[in-house]
Amino acid sequence: MKKIFSILFVLSVFCLAQAQTFIGSMTVGTYKREKVEARLTAKNNTATLFLYDVKFSRFMPVKVDVSIANLKLIKQNNKTTISGNNITPTVKGKGYDKYKVTDFSGTVTKEGLVFSTFMGDKKVNYKGKLK
Repeated sequence: MKKIFSILFVLSVFCLAQAQTFIGSMTVGTYKREKVEARLTAKNNTATLFLYDVKFSRFMPVKVDVSIANLKLIKQNNKTTISGNNITPTVKGKGYDKYKVTDFSGTVTKEGLVFSTFMGDKKVNYKGKLK
């Protein structure tokens, strides 16, 4: 029975049918935030990552929803690799070139979503489990 569930999960990772939601921790430099929700939506070999209610420092006065589009998906064995470079993130439909996403690298497995990237000059790391 466990094997069947593992196979079904792997198939869902490969297909990334519509969207998968994760809850995890996000670190920006030395600032760490728990219970950050990330949603990955896929179509063909590209994906959009949505980060909800995030702050990039303890001094940031408001939380924002950020989307990172046009990430490349590569499906290999039992994981999906996500990558991207020079992507302008959006908040409320407005692009923020100052925080351009570079060196985005991540994976989706049965354990969850893990990625690291730079947003402008800030190093961002995320590790989350399926919600």
